[in-house]
Amino acid sequence: MTIESDSEGAIDPGAIIGGSHGHRIATKIRAATLAYLWKFSDDPVQLQIEFHRLKDDPKLQAAQTAARRFNNLIKYNTTAESVDKIPSDRLRLTLKTKNADGTDTWYEEEFDFLIVAPGHNSRILVVGTSESAIDVTLQSLPYTKSPIYVSQRTHHPRFPTVFLRKGVEVPPTIERIEGDAINLSGGQVLKSIDTIVFATGYFYTYPFLKHIRPAVQGGKRVPGLYQHVFDMHNPNIAFIGVVNGSLSWLTWEKSAFLAALLWSGRIKLPPIEEQRKWEARRVAETSPNDKMFHILAKPSERVIYFDELNELAADYLHTDAPDDELLRSFPWDWIVSLGTGGARKAQYYGIEV
Repeated sequence: MTIESDSEGAIDPGAIIGGSHGHRIATKIRAATLAYLWKFSDDPVQLQIEFHRLKDDPKLQAAQTAARRFNNLIKYNTTAESVDKIPSDRLRLTLKTKNADGTDTWYEEEFDFLIVAPGHNSRILVVGTSESAIDVTLQSLPYTKSPIYVSQRTHHPRFPTVFLRKGVEVPPTIERIEGDAINLSGGQVLKSIDTIVFATGYFYTYPFLKHIRPAVQGGKRVPGLYQHVFDMHNPNIAFIGVVNGSLSWLTWEKSAFLAALLWSGRIKLPPIEEQRKWEARRVAETSPNDKMFHILAKPSERVIYFDELNELAADYLHTDAPDDELLRSFPWDWIVSLGTGGARKAQYYGIEV
């Protein structure tokens, strides 16, 4: 006897063993475990995030506890690719197991009975265009009802065909949502959508600073920031995390370290006139799209940005014993990696380039 299932089927063996009367029981589960976790790549280019579920979900914990009793019967990372009838009314399953090294092992097993328990997968609508929308869609494909709908106003600038694949539909844009009806432009209506995921980015807004600096107009650019970090209106305020596409965690640490050096008197910023010139140049480079002001879209921009931040600490680096761990130049191997990042990401997304 075999059970072909996703996580929900892991509880079934206990209910079946009592009445199995000596039949061999085997459970095949698509997932690596009964819980998915965030997994980050060491590669600076591709931050690959795997589909996850909350570890503290009570239902998930119950399933894990039940499954542990039958670990000798369960085979993870395994899917049934086909089922064929053979003589004596038995069933032959063609199975595929994904190995830790990325290869697949194909094999066949024969059983008397088959229970299919894939669970009740939800219908999803993803709203958005960029990497977040792509990741949510592609990582959800094996676990949701087909198709996943993706609503977008524009195509991704580098991967415009990423959603042209089996299991994904790109309907017209959303006009309004009324109850369980999602009304689209052109008159189409989507119903029975269980989950809507908004992967539309965010706007910059700092209402708590409205009394001491100009408000952010339109939410796309924070005016008066030198190097996306230092407030030209208030020298005792720094913004960490505004710049985008810059190897986020390393940039955040580098920016915070520079702010600490500035406020401890170990470095100085250029005169305010030079800071304003820098901002004006950046506006000219990204005009008329304010949204691109804080986005370092090209690998060359990221390298230059790191160098410019490091130059701010030149005086500090000339002292006797500087702590320069966070003030190093952009590593050469990272530059090479970024240069090939577009093609590698396209390959990861399953797009031919």
